[in-house]
Amino acid sequence: QEEGQPAHRPRGPPGRVRQCRLLLVRGIYDEVKRRASRSVEWHRSQGWILDIALDHLSLGQAEMLSGGGDRARAAAHLNAAVDTIRKSGYLDFLPVTLIARASLSRRCNDGDRALRDLETAMKIIQRTGMRLFEADCLLEHAHIAIARGDISGGRAHFQTAQSMIGQMGCRHRDKELSELQGLLGV
Repeated sequence: QEEGQPAHRPRGPPGRVRQCRLLLVRGIYDEVKRRASRSVEWHRSQGWILDIALDHLSLGQAEMLSGGGDRARAAAHLNAAVDTIRKSGYLDFLPVTLIARASLSRRCNDGDRALRDLETAMKIIQRTGMRLFEADCLLEHAHIAIARGDISGGRAHFQTAQSMIGQMGCRHRDKELSELQGLLGV
C-alpha cells in the first residue's frame, strides 16, 4: 500500500459518476447538475468523502462547460473536488480533478495556474501509468499553448495526444480533437 492511500480502494468511480461523464460528453449539462446536486447532499449525510469529491467534480465540469455557466461556481466546485480528493486519500482520482481545474483556469486566462495543476497531475500520472489522463493533460497543454500564441507548441502537444488516443481507441475525445484540429489548422 502506497503512503497516502486508503487500505481499501474502489475499483472505479461509482456508476453515477460514469453516467455523469457520459452526459458531460454529450453536452447534457443541466442533467449532470441535477443528478450531482441531489447526490452530493446524500453523500454528505453519509460522510462518503470520495463520492462528495466526485459530485463536486461533476458539478464543476457541468458549470464550466455549459454555455451560461457561472465560472465562480465552477471554480468553487472544482477547488472543493481537488481538496476533498486529497483529504480522501484516493489519489488515483486527483489527476482528473486537476485537469478539470486546469481547463477552467485556462478559460479564465490563468495559464500559469493551469500549468501548475497540469504539472502536478502529470507527476501522478507518470508514476501510476494512467495513459488516458496523460493524453488529457497533453490536450489541455495544447489549448494553453494556442491561447498563448504558441501554435507550434500546441501542435506538438496535440499530435502526441492524438497518437496516444488513437492507440487507446478513445472515441469520446473525438470532439476535442476536432476542435483542436480546427484551431491548429491541421
